[in-house]
Amino acid sequence: VAIEFTGLTKNNQEIGFKGILLNKLSEPEINGLVLNLQKKEAFSEERFHAIIDRVSDGFFSLNTELRYTYANKKIGEMTRRDPKTLIGKYIWDEFPEAVGSDTYRAIEKAIKEQVYVCNTDYFEPLNLWQENHIYPSRDGLSIFIRNISEKKIAELALQKNESLFRALI
Repeated sequence: VAIEFTGLTKNNQEIGFKGILLNKLSEPEINGLVLNLQKKEAFSEERFHAIIDRVSDGFFSLNTELRYTYANKKIGEMTRRDPKTLIGKYIWDEFPEAVGSDTYRAIEKAIKEQVYVCNTDYFEPLNLWQENHIYPSRDGLSIFIRNISEKKIAELALQKNESLFRALI
């Protein structure tokens, strides 16, 4: 019989086990039940990073002091930086041009009020229209950034064409 259960460590941390219970009562040399247990694999940080590096959005996490704790490959491409060089650095030291922007205000709101914030902003130094999804936690922020430059440029061109059309009429 396959079994799974969760227990607590001395520090009240949950720990999961899975195993097989074998009935060996009919075997004279054993005459009992045999339980073969192993610790369940936790969702490791390495596994999380492997998954998040494959998403098409830029992703990074900040601690409560707004210092980078993780940055995926896509955010490196978007910012033209090696994501590893961001770790430990204060976000506004790395991107001082963004101080006072809509993104700056969204991040400040998310961390102070502990609320999810979504905003769209243009970051001129990278010529990047971005859609930000900012998720707070007690440990800091998790931020997904989608590059919407192509979509935004198309929208602005359409608005310009509509304005010209109306002016002609």
